Amino acid sequence: MKARAVASLTLAALVVACGTPRRPAPSVEQRPDAPARPQVLPGARPSANASVAYDKFQGSCQSLQNYIQTRGVQDCDGQTHAGWFGATRCQVNAAGFSYTPLREKGALGRTCLSIEFPRGQMPFRLNSACVRIVDWVPAQAIAPTCAEHRQSWLKQAYDHEQYHVYQCEREVYNGNKRWSASAHHFRGCGFTESGARRELNQDIESALSREHQRIMNSIARESDAFHRTPGGQPVTTRCGTLCPGS
Repeated sequence: MKARAVASLTLAALVVACGTPRRPAPSVEQRPDAPARPQVLPGARPSANASVAYDKFQGSCQSLQNYIQTRGVQDCDGQTHAGWFGATRCQVNAAGFSYTPLREKGALGRTCLSIEFPRGQMPFRLNSACVRIVDWVPAQAIAPTCAEHRQSWLKQAYDHEQYHVYQCEREVYNGNKRWSASAHHFRGCGFTESGARRELNQDIESALSREHQRIMNSIARESDAFHRTPGGQPVTTRCGTLCPGS
């Protein structure tokens, strides 16, 4: 956490990977009607902020299956996730505050600085959402039914990851709603003004960090819950039936 400027405070970013538990994909075909991304909540960053990149895999459909099961998609931090075609990394930041603290006289000759942030402030934002999806590039020409199947699982993977982006937006919105519901008073004391300022900044950082961690924990919890639903299952391929010989 960094907060060393007198007039502003910025909480360092924390990153979470969603949609990519480290476990083999179960043998279940994801429903074709993967969950559509709900409408963005008021105050949430739109998913246009998300970047989506496709990692090309060249080879046969069978080799693609083996690749996904043993290695899986590589997320934006370079980690692989066996069993999964897609991964989403959400980065949530706390925006800087500009403030002029009040100087008070403390006990034992100490100097104290205090500040009260009014209700209505919304400091948290989804700074970025980075999505990676594995895209199969067939080694040879494929039948129309196989091409259609490939497009179907790409859409399922895309919809799955976009739902995680929405979950990130929603939990950031909920965190801002909690923070903005009341005023926040902070105070720091020291034998010097710089010491008082340091204590004040640490007090603010601590409060922001607690809510920031609550947001990240909520994102992880909601991600796990989504993966337990039929629409949240990993995408699976049917190379033997729909893409034989490909």
